[in-house]
Amino acid sequence: MKGEDMRGVRVTAPRDRDALYRPGYSAYIFDWDGTVADSHRANYSAVSSALRLVGVDISWEWYIARHGLSAGEMATAAAEEVGRRIDVPRVVESRDEFFLRVVADVAPVAPVASVIRRLQGGAPVAVATGGPRRTVLHTIDMWEIGHLFSAVVTRDDVSCGKPDPALFLRASELLGVPAEKCLVYEDSDEGLEAARRAGMDAVDVRPCLASERRGMTARTPS
Repeated sequence: MKGEDMRGVRVTAPRDRDALYRPGYSAYIFDWDGTVADSHRANYSAVSSALRLVGVDISWEWYIARHGLSAGEMATAAAEEVGRRIDVPRVVESRDEFFLRVVADVAPVAPVASVIRRLQGGAPVAVATGGPRRTVLHTIDMWEIGHLFSAVVTRDDVSCGKPDPALFLRASELLGVPAEKCLVYEDSDEGLEAARRAGMDAVDVRPCLASERRGMTARTPS
């Protein structure tokens, strides 16, 4: 297991699936897209389709490099890069509609789902995501796993997305557990930075999930 201290906060990046389970914390907070939900390809399809409607194209590689951002932040960044002014709320609304068309293809990330189930009956578990409440709750309901989470915090609940710590701090508040006693599970640099700013230890799930992703950064989805 690899780890490094970041201003008093510890980030680990285990490669062994069994090492993802980290007992001993008072609460656990999970990112959603790419951490609990294997949704990157569905998100890319939805975001790129929504941006295409306003004349902006993004590649798979561009999306993956920024997947820790919310849809609104991603749309803003894409438009700024090509010097185009767009209606960001409209793009976000379109993205959500496109996503709901393909949500049936989204599956849980098995090793992370296993950790969440092992935590049941012990410390409380929350979701903290830059995704929209509408689509996140739709997916939770589709999988019938709402009972696994004591709180769900989305982009609709805070004013700033990751790497701002607001999402994680709000989850900590709802769970009634101090930030320093929470453990975060993440798959993005923005999310890990948000955890650090919140004063929370974190697990970077990317090394462990690399085999499932099968070269996510190199392959363009069909």
